[in-house]
Amino acid sequence: MNKIIPFVAMALFSQLAMADDSLDIDGLPLVLTLQDNRTVSVSNCDEFIKVRKAGGVVKELPDLPNDFYDGMRMELIDCYVKAVVSQRSLMRSNAPKPSLSEMLHHIPATEKLLISDDEKESVEKKFKGKSIWDAEPDLTSVDDTVISKKNDDGYKLINYTSYTSKDGNEVDLVTMVSFVLHGTYAYSRSYFINSKEKNIWDVEELSVNSPLH
Repeated sequence: MNKIIPFVAMALFSQLAMADDSLDIDGLPLVLTLQDNRTVSVSNCDEFIKVRKAGGVVKELPDLPNDFYDGMRMELIDCYVKAVVSQRSLMRSNAPKPSLSEMLHHIPATEKLLISDDEKESVEKKFKGKSIWDAEPDLTSVDDTVISKKNDDGYKLINYTSYTSKDGNEVDLVTMVSFVLHGTYAYSRSYFINSKEKNIWDVEELSVNSPLH
């Protein structure tokens, strides 16, 4: 389903992502293949967002080494987040930060680590309206991660930032890494949490092609 990413290198890259707005690789612009098979070169966030606002849909990222691929994908998503924060005039807030364990009690089960399409289909049927914790009830906090020995996987929180919209609504940004305990598979995801009114939160997974209104 997703590229195999060495966990340590990928997590470090995610933490360091967006130290500035540059998107170059070894001093060269990042070359993206769009849905219409055109290629475009972008060297910073502004150029990437300009491509997106012009209707560009990213089809492929460069064929980077595995330990950089996911980091670059997350950098592009961070560019998108910056654009949305500016566009919606979101302001950072000091709202209390929930623990990773608490979040996993409210994030939909469909956002758990899923290795295959068959597993995804099974979780969608069996745990509809349930949380990641419902799907993996043996989850246990270990240092700064939460792991399931039964499912041989774990989760690590990379970032949690709260914002307040102009109308006073809270919008939270979450980035976490899902990984296997025995192996090299890991995958990072970012979400906007648009509502916490229900037990299962309304989460919006972000991608390089998330809409810009």
